[in-house]
Parts: sequence; structure tokens; C-alpha cells
Amino acid sequence: MAEDRNIIIPQHLYTPEAAEDWLRRFHFIEPGESVYATPVRQQVHATVAYPLSDKLHILLQKYFVEGRIDAISGMILCQENTAGQDTADITFLDKKVVLTLRNNGKLLNHQITETGTIENLVYKIALICEAAGIRQDELKVSISGLCLTEDNTAELKAYFPKMNVPGSEQFSSFTLLSKLISCAS
Repeated sequence: MAEDRNIIIPQHLYTPEAAEDWLRRFHFIEPGESVYATPVRQQVHATVAYPLSDKLHILLQKYFVEGRIDAISGMILCQENTAGQDTADITFLDKKVVLTLRNNGKLLNHQITETGTIENLVYKIALICEAAGIRQDELKVSISGLCLTEDNTAELKAYFPKMNVPGSEQFSSFTLLSKLISCAS
């Protein structure tokens, strides 16, 4: 699930009741939605809590008996990070972007937001970098995901000279898929 109404809870503070209470304090949970959680399996010892429609949950259980529902945040946060480096991992989805920033390998910011324009995305990154004292020109940026165009890639490269697109733009969805598979196994 790529839900922007989520919270990351350190594992030692996580209980299902606390997750539901905190999520309801920070986000509106509609009637007919319940709170679910995905543990981050590596790197960050935390759990991602998010709402899910009860009807969708029943439908998924009915047709995907052996499947499981996980937050995409849990999958992305389990990716190996490079200690000592300031990084931004940008994952493009259909209408959302998952943005994860690390300062010296430690999680600094993780958010799911509307795609919007590249300028707005760069501005968000710049604000986070400024608050953390990170030089934007030294930030190692990697991108992956779906619906990634060559125009988006070119625009981002203008702002981030150290940007990495594994393989090439046409293989960015395969990069995302391999990340998800490595965390699920």
C-alpha cells in the first residue's frame, strides 16, 4: 500500500493499540477503515502503521488467500543504506512519490506525497537538507519506480549532479521490483 497517511513507530514503542491511537491523532481515519502495520524487516527497527479500507481488506483476503498486505514504506525503508553518506531515494509511483532522505546513513525523513512538479519535489528536498545542514550538491540521489519519464530524469539531474538511475530510465521499474523482492524474501 502506498498510503500517505502513515507513521513510522520505533519497534520498542510499537503496540497495535498505540499505533492506532497515534495514527488517529495525526490523520483522519474514515469510518470503514482500520489500522494495519508493516514491520520494517531490516535497517530501521520500526513498524509502519497505515489505514486500509475494511472492504478492500476483505476483497484482498478473498481473492489473494496467501497474499499479504504491506506498506511500500516498509519495503523501501529496509533497503541497505550507505553509512557516512547523505542520500535521497526517490521512488516514483503513479500519482505519488516516496521520498527517503538519510544523513550519514541514518534515516532523516521518509514521506509519501503527491507527485506534483519536479520543482516542488526539489524544494522539499532542499528544505530538509537545509534543516539538517546537508549540502544539496553533495547529496547522492537515486531514483526508481513507475511512470518515470526521461523529462523527469533530466530535470532532476539538473539539480542533483550525483544522481544515479540504476541501469537506465527504462529499467527503473525493474529496479523498484528488485528492491521489493529483496525485502519480501
